[in-house]
Amino acid sequence: MTKLPIVLVIALFATTAPSTAAVLLTLDQLHRSSSSSSASSSNGGAEARSISVDGEAVINVVPDLATMTFRVERTGTTQASALQNVDDGVAGVLQALRGQDVGAADVRTEAASFTPEYVRDAHGQPLYLQVKAWVATRTVVVCTHDVQQVAPLQRAAQQAGALPAGNVAFETTALPTLQG
Repeated sequence: MTKLPIVLVIALFATTAPSTAAVLLTLDQLHRSSSSSSASSSNGGAEARSISVDGEAVINVVPDLATMTFRVERTGTTQASALQNVDDGVAGVLQALRGQDVGAADVRTEAASFTPEYVRDAHGQPLYLQVKAWVATRTVVVCTHDVQQVAPLQRAAQQAGALPAGNVAFETTALPTLQG
C-alpha cells in the first residue's frame, strides 16, 4: 500500500460535534481514495486499513513562580573597599526585599566580580598601569510564588540601588504533573 502524507489542522471547540463528524468523514474519504488506488497483494487482495498520527500538544498554564535577577554595583579605591561597598549595597537590597515579605529561602546572592577603572590620558585612552577605582558587582536572585509581586519587588530592589539584570523568568511548579 502506498502511504500518502496527510496534513490536517483540526481546531475543536466545545460545540463542534458536527465539525468533528466532518473531519472524520474527510479522513474516511481520503483513506478510501488512497486505498482504492493501491491494492495489497500480501493479504489476499483485502485492503489494509490504518491511520498513523504524529502530534504535538501545547498546554497553556498560569505561571506560579517568577525569578528576577538584579545587579548591585559599587566602586572603591581598593578591591577591599569596593567589596565592602557592594556588600553594603546588597544588604540594603535584601532589607528592601524583606520589607516586601520575601523569605530568606527565596533570595540568594552570587559571588562578587571586580573590574578596574583606569585613569585616562588627555585623549581619553586608558592608562592600564594606573587604576583609578575598582568596580565590584554582585547579583541578587529573587524568586516569588506570587507573580502579582513582581512589579513591587522590582520597584523595591531598584529603589534600594539594584539594577535589573535580565528578564523575569516565569515558570510553573506543576510542570512534572503536566508532563506525566
